[in-house]
Amino acid sequence: MRAISAKKIQDTVAKLCIQANIFLREDVLNVLKLAYGKESNKRAKQILKAVIDNAAVARREKLAICQDTGLPVVFVELGRNVKINADLKAAINKGIASGYLKGYLRNSIIKDPFLRGKPGYSPAVIHIDIVKGDRLKITVLPKGFGCENKSQLKMV
Repeated sequence: MRAISAKKIQDTVAKLCIQANIFLREDVLNVLKLAYGKESNKRAKQILKAVIDNAAVARREKLAICQDTGLPVVFVELGRNVKINADLKAAINKGIASGYLKGYLRNSIIKDPFLRGKPGYSPAVIHIDIVKGDRLKITVLPKGFGCENKSQLKMV
């Protein structure tokens, strides 16, 4: 049985928060560059270039790719032969709080939308899969809220 400390989880999640918000993955960047090369519409080409340039500036200056660092979504693959010496969800949320602070990332979530209050609440949406083995795999996805700006909900 492999034991993993809460501190190790917190430190790892903090680093992942910073990396996910600053560095655009190479495969995504390559697809954007490919799309830029194939694009014939002038306006679309300008937008793709702006995204590619922004990713380069973010990497070089160690700044968030987007000011909307959103809601952290964490995917966990927890091996059956792993023992966590603490509350896993608490360790993840502490790591997120630490990563957002260390990385100077915008933490604009409030605890209760009806009571409002100051931003700074950093709960993660955590998905946990129990898998074979003695490994713990953690993936952090900062889900920006901009995509909801064009959504609509109707209740009947």
